[in-house]
Amino acid sequence: MAFHPPPASADRPDTGVIGPIYQTREVREWALVLASMGIAHAVRDAPPGWVILVSGDDQARARGAHRASFIVCPSSHGSTDLNSP
Repeated sequence: MAFHPPPASADRPDTGVIGPIYQTREVREWALVLASMGIAHAVRDAPPGWVILVSGDDQARARGAHRASFIVCPSSHGSTDLNSP
């Protein structure tokens, strides 16, 4: 089943979607990295996994922060495709 991101609401057209993420551990890692960077985020169910919503303005910084944490500790990351370019 293909994942379809939630539509942007009229009051939040600039929301960035990260995911889908299929492992609970990886959702926690994302949340920890984003919180440590001061990036506001929300985790939402997107069966069979989750997505993380961030401000569109923070999306590039959020992805960059997570990539940096992967470089520092690659063995802790799964092989989930997070829509990376």
